[in-house]
Amino acid sequence: MFSGSDFYEDYNLSRVPKLEVPLPRRIGWITVYYALCFFLLLAFGPGAGPAFAQAQAQVDLTGKNVLVMHSGEANAPLFLKTDKGLATTLESGGISELNQFFESLNIILNPGIEYRQALVEKLRLQYGHRKVDVIITMYPEALAFVLADCADIFPHVPIIALYLQKSLELPNADRTIVQHTATLDITGTLEIALGLVPGAKRVYVVSGVHEIDQRIEAQARRDLKKWETRLEFHYLSNLPFEDILATASSVPPDSILLLLVLVRDVNGENFRIPIVAQRLSQVCAAPIFGIVDTGMGYGIVGGTLLDPEHVGAKAGELALDFLKGNQPPGDASKILKISPVPMFDWRQLKRWNLSQSALPQGSIIQNKEFTLWDFKYHIIGIMAFCLVESALIIFLLVQRRRKKSAEVSLRKTEEKYRNIFEGAIEGIFEISPLGQPLTINPALTKILGYASPAEFISNIRDWWSLLPAGQDNREEFVSLIEKQDVVFDFECELLRRDGAKIWASISARRVCGPDGKTPRYSGFVEEITERKRWEQATRENERILRQNENDLRTLTGRLIHNQEEERRRLARELHDDLVQRLAVFAIDVGELEKQLMDRPAPVQAQLREMKTNIIKISQDIHRLSRQLHPSILDDLGLNKAVEAECMNVSRREGIEIVFSHENIPAAIPKDISLAVYRIVQEGLSNISKHACAEHITVGIKGVDHDLLLTVEDDGIGFEPAQVRKKPGLGLSSMRERARMIAGDLSIASQPDKGTVITLRVPFTREGE
Repeated sequence: MFSGSDFYEDYNLSRVPKLEVPLPRRIGWITVYYALCFFLLLAFGPGAGPAFAQAQAQVDLTGKNVLVMHSGEANAPLFLKTDKGLATTLESGGISELNQFFESLNIILNPGIEYRQALVEKLRLQYGHRKVDVIITMYPEALAFVLADCADIFPHVPIIALYLQKSLELPNADRTIVQHTATLDITGTLEIALGLVPGAKRVYVVSGVHEIDQRIEAQARRDLKKWETRLEFHYLSNLPFEDILATASSVPPDSILLLLVLVRDVNGENFRIPIVAQRLSQVCAAPIFGIVDTGMGYGIVGGTLLDPEHVGAKAGELALDFLKGNQPPGDASKILKISPVPMFDWRQLKRWNLSQSALPQGSIIQNKEFTLWDFKYHIIGIMAFCLVESALIIFLLVQRRRKKSAEVSLRKTEEKYRNIFEGAIEGIFEISPLGQPLTINPALTKILGYASPAEFISNIRDWWSLLPAGQDNREEFVSLIEKQDVVFDFECELLRRDGAKIWASISARRVCGPDGKTPRYSGFVEEITERKRWEQATRENERILRQNENDLRTLTGRLIHNQEEERRRLARELHDDLVQRLAVFAIDVGELEKQLMDRPAPVQAQLREMKTNIIKISQDIHRLSRQLHPSILDDLGLNKAVEAECMNVSRREGIEIVFSHENIPAAIPKDISLAVYRIVQEGLSNISKHACAEHITVGIKGVDHDLLLTVEDDGIGFEPAQVRKKPGLGLSSMRERARMIAGDLSIASQPDKGTVITLRVPFTREGE
């Protein structure tokens, strides 16, 4: 916040030469203004302007006087801009410039009692005979002077006090005093800067060591603290101004400069913001942002700036309220709140290639260089206005011809529509929401069995009577079309004239009237009776196929079950009958060999060979009976049976087979054990016949409530797609056995990469 003296160093009252700030060009706005006035004149006539002005001036302010008192010299930029905003607003509100008085007290540079007394006498001579209705002061010194020294000259006059300190306490006075505090939006300026330079990582803060500089820098450190984790802040107030310039010239590309207020540097040299901004802009390697508008036009990009002209305009509006006798509501009767304004220099935006689209809404852009292209809309508007009269004449001349052409075109369009409507293959209709037929084409009458549209309309009063399902279909259709505005492929049954039912597909839309209500529905009807029959036949065929497939699976399961039973019977007969008889035969041959010990050697050798062959035959039959039905599976369980099968295949085929088992329950249902054993047996058989494998791994383990079997080899593999085209009995048998026990069988293989057979079977452990 600024005190009364805060702005003197910043806005130089007398000690620094005056610098003129370039005024923004307003050609575009002037053009728009005059064009608007011109069209208003056309619209309301020559007397509209004065009448409008009289309607606006509800209170006559003629003779009301406003006194503006500056603490310093009137040529200070701050006072000049504030006065401009005040004068413009007051004059637009009915206060003539002859009733606006501006006094420069200059009491800061002349604090002596003699000067103040002389100043009081001067004001008494000037205004003692004149009634002052509102006083506007600038800075605390002017306010204090009015209250302390001019109480008898301007008693009870309301005061609007501009540019006060936030902490300033006013004395009790027998008058209305509205305070205004100059607010610096440092946070808002940095947010805008980061929006324009999103890649910024460093902020160089330019300030000085004067009391004003220190106060504003302390505010900046408080306001910017929340960004310290994201940005690097470098405060340059401890450097001489020349060193600040050197630092600014060498900042990294990802930097921005934030110019606060630099009244005095560490060497004691005094400065003004325009000079500081101008010199920084000449050397700085990054864009400069500020918090007061005095830097505008001298090198800063802009920011949320304190705009004195805006402050003056708001003070003028409040003064007009006082003069009209309107007491401002709420805090406005004591405090005048004026927010900083986002202002930017177009030339600096262009210099640093900053996007105008990133600026806040309502931003003021100054010093914009206009080209002819910027006035394209104004030029087009003027040209259009000049051409309107000619266009109207031409329009009137061709109107009759166009009307005639339109009538011909309309007849052709109607004829074309009628041909399409009557020649369409699909049925076309229009009905009211209550179901009354409005229009129907010949195709639809043919579908429904009527001779002509006229016959249909004369016989059918309610479209919904054609629906055998009645109210349900009607409510469903109306609900859909009212909710979605359109309905596609709404399938339902319709009644023909002869009473037969046909299936139809209806696509329709809701026609919305000007009042938002529904005057009619229009749409198309396609007969789909044959398609429905085909779909029904297809569903029946699919049902039969599924039933046949289930019957086939059931038959397959029975065949496998019967096969296992037959194998068990054959194995038992081979083991219990034939093997025993061969054993007895072998014993008899042995006894015969002992009795014929004195016979010739050939006889002895033949008997021994006979006994050996009988034993081999017995072993083969025993092995065959075990293959037909593994009795070890019933006696010792799945693990031992699979392990024995692996050992037998390994010994017979000369292939290394590694068997492992883990977490297998003691009791497994017999059908699961048998199916797993047969799948292992079939898998090992296929590997030994076709895979050319050297190593096989067989593993069985319990996983949660499942039994997991894996059979893996390092053989030549195969292409699964080719096998699916020509499935063998072995693979089919494995898959069918897996299905019978609700198992999931998968076979993964690639050429030259072996094969992996995986079976996952759910089972229930004992006690669960």
